[in-house]
Amino acid sequence: MEVIDQSVERLEKLYERMTGHTLEKGQIRHPISQNYNNVNPYMLIDQRLQLLLAHLSDPTVARALQPWTPATCVWENEDKVFVRLDLAGVRKEDLDLHVEGNILVVSGTRKNILRETDLQPYMLEMPTGPFVRFVSMPAAISIQEISSNLENGILDIVIPKVAGATVSARPTGKKGKGDSVQ
Repeated sequence: MEVIDQSVERLEKLYERMTGHTLEKGQIRHPISQNYNNVNPYMLIDQRLQLLLAHLSDPTVARALQPWTPATCVWENEDKVFVRLDLAGVRKEDLDLHVEGNILVVSGTRKNILRETDLQPYMLEMPTGPFVRFVSMPAAISIQEISSNLENGILDIVIPKVAGATVSARPTGKKGKGDSVQ
């Protein structure tokens, strides 16, 4: 039964890591071996999984598991497009920046650094987890000359325009994960 207790504990920890919510006392947390001597352990694991799935289908939990979209501003002049994203708490190694056709794609992850402590959430307004932002370019751009800088939680991206060109579908230009972020 100890192996089953460990499996249930792992499921509970997975739920807590995914949602940031601690399961309430009596909801799930109690060792099987201490409370259920003559119960089918597989039925108990199934019951625990069903309860976890029910919690994960909660709309507030489901929203927390979906990618979030960072606030973004875009400016342009005749030479370049300037994009700024609010990415407080995101490390440059957790960013991916690339271009698909005329769309700039910025994606990555903001990690919840408090998740491993004994603190319980009181108010959570800053989304954590994966994010993605698609930015349509207002003009044809030169993907070989994209530059970016992440400083103080702000990602600035400068993309030169192609002189005299118009926006059209082009092959994808891919920058590797974090390659162009300074």
